[in-house]
Amino acid sequence: MHYNLNKYFDSNFYCNKYNDIKNSIHKNNPLYHFQNIGYKEKREPCDFQIIDWTSYIIDNNLTNDIYNAKMHFINEGIFNDNTIIKYNNLDEAIKNFDYEYYKNNNNLKHLNKDKLLEHYINNRLKENKKINENRNLINYKYDSNNDLYSFNVESYKKYNKDLNNLSDDDLINHFINFGKNEKRIFCEPIKEFDYEYYIKNNPDIKLNDVNFLDIYVYTWKHYLYHGYFEGRTYNKNHKNTYKINNVPINNSVPINKKTLVIYVYYNRPGEYKNETNLSFFINQTIKKRDYVKDNIEFLFIINNNYTEVNIPVQKNIHVLKNKNCFDFEAYLTGIRYIENKYSNKIQSLYNYVMFMNCSCTGPFYINNNFWLKPFIDKLNNYTVCCTSILTLINNNSYISGPQIPGYCFLMKSEYINLLIKPNNIFKNNKLFSTTVIGHKKNKHDCIISGEHCISTVLLNNNLNIAGICNENLDYRQKKNNNKLLFSADRHPVFNYSLYKSIFIKNHWRIDNSSRDCHPVMWSQTKKDLENLNNMNFINYQNNSLDISLLSINNTGLVIFNKSSWSSKNEFCRIFADSEEFIVFPKSNCSKTINYYYNEKIIKRYVIEGIKALLYLNYKIIFHTRIKNPFNFKIPQSIEIVDNFSISNIYDSNNLGSDLLFPCSDFNTFKEELEHNKFDKSIIKIEDYMNNKDKYANNKYINFLTIYW
Repeated sequence: MHYNLNKYFDSNFYCNKYNDIKNSIHKNNPLYHFQNIGYKEKREPCDFQIIDWTSYIIDNNLTNDIYNAKMHFINEGIFNDNTIIKYNNLDEAIKNFDYEYYKNNNNLKHLNKDKLLEHYINNRLKENKKINENRNLINYKYDSNNDLYSFNVESYKKYNKDLNNLSDDDLINHFINFGKNEKRIFCEPIKEFDYEYYIKNNPDIKLNDVNFLDIYVYTWKHYLYHGYFEGRTYNKNHKNTYKINNVPINNSVPINKKTLVIYVYYNRPGEYKNETNLSFFINQTIKKRDYVKDNIEFLFIINNNYTEVNIPVQKNIHVLKNKNCFDFEAYLTGIRYIENKYSNKIQSLYNYVMFMNCSCTGPFYINNNFWLKPFIDKLNNYTVCCTSILTLINNNSYISGPQIPGYCFLMKSEYINLLIKPNNIFKNNKLFSTTVIGHKKNKHDCIISGEHCISTVLLNNNLNIAGICNENLDYRQKKNNNKLLFSADRHPVFNYSLYKSIFIKNHWRIDNSSRDCHPVMWSQTKKDLENLNNMNFINYQNNSLDISLLSINNTGLVIFNKSSWSSKNEFCRIFADSEEFIVFPKSNCSKTINYYYNEKIIKRYVIEGIKALLYLNYKIIFHTRIKNPFNFKIPQSIEIVDNFSISNIYDSNNLGSDLLFPCSDFNTFKEELEHNKFDKSIIKIEDYMNNKDKYANNKYINFLTIYW
């Protein structure tokens, strides 16, 4: 493959962007590396940040692949002045767009705002119309120790030959909207500027690819756009006071905006799916990562006030125990909590807010990549919200169009108020709330006015949405709806890698008589959960389980898959594992064992130990002081005794909650119980806590302690 690179390849950019080139045999000829290797790896030959790629792809009828668009940009010979003007920094120009000025000075009073902007975008190249009143650019100047570097029209024209055809007014307008972002020279070097001194005292400035005759101008431009703001000096007597005069104010509000994650958790009695999801999320986003580098603050909202999952104590982590409510109510509770804590609005504290609930599993990432980056990379001036995958609502009597699933979405904080604002939706329908985030009347209301209306409100406000599994399209245009599916995140349609979607929702429950679809990629999810947590789930054959107590109907429908279950056995075979129901093995009670429990809440490691004993046909006498210790139904093979007296001596007839088991396979566990010998399958929690490194690779123990 050949690309027309001689004119546009930037050796300095290429080597700086790809550090492996600096230390390779190609460091003296990076162009050769790109032409023979780099393009295959989709490396960039020069800085393309100045291009509005969305517009470029649409205008040239290209496939939605930015890298190929970049190569098209070069190879088709249109990398020229007009193209740069057309696609360069469109977002920045629109930011400075003065609707009233443009309308009154271009005889366009009959157009509304949207049409005015459309007119500008379609005509700016050929007509070069001004978008705002000329600004007095004498204000665009630097003042360092009484040195003034002000915009000068003649200098701007002199150093930017591609703009010679523009009038003085147009040159000013060009600089305002484009030039300063392109780092173009806008004034003459001052006589005191000593470029040799500047080069000598700033060895980080690379001049390898700079023509000798251009060094003076190149270093002056570096000072204008970098050196001045970094406090550098240009001669031995110069004093740069910029940093002294621009010291940030220190207060309780974070100076560097960051991301807030609001994670809503709730416990389902008789299940562990939500706990596993919360635990895995903490492991992937907190325990394995540097929170300072990631610049994330977490708010965990614990509905119903309890979780057995251990949430680390760190200064960037908040835990709010909350009454039970819908997730879209809890999202607002979280926002108000943070705003009250910092005495500031959410948009002033963070760049982004990630809204999540515990029904989804993730994040999945490789090579320690920053898990939020795929979401953030999808956002721009128009696209303000991103989820894992977009879906589509059709044939709904209340709402239709693209949908952001409510279980996981990242938003630019400045637009969150649109979702909180009352009377934004369903103004004349008393069935539903009139705000997206906030109080909900019932579950149906939460789905319709909450989840289904995130995208509706944003699109109605001329803002775009995105999914990291979806094409980069403008979903404000209804023609792009045909790229979306209602079933995109359901089985069997969802077939993306977990490391592409980052998060996944495995199960879609409706009630005890129905499910929306079969489990979504549960086998792969389970496998990756085991690998990433270095653990093994303890599994039982379905025919060994007592499913009579399972709170599910004997028959039910799987709506999207147009199937059903005709018995609890069949339901259990399809759904019990992915939804992590607590289902106890059958026991013939041929043996009896005492189990002593002295904590307030029955934790998972206790449940797993009891299940293992039942599987080995024990009857369990459960000694405790707790009234009704189980908040779900238990089999008759577990007999609760309301007393508690125990020594620290354990044997094959007496076990307790300060022990972990089974820490091995069932055969070893069974053999050690029968021989009253605890070497591998049963260990004291105290021993584990004091010797974690010793047990780090025991996958059974890692599973039993997954929530610790």
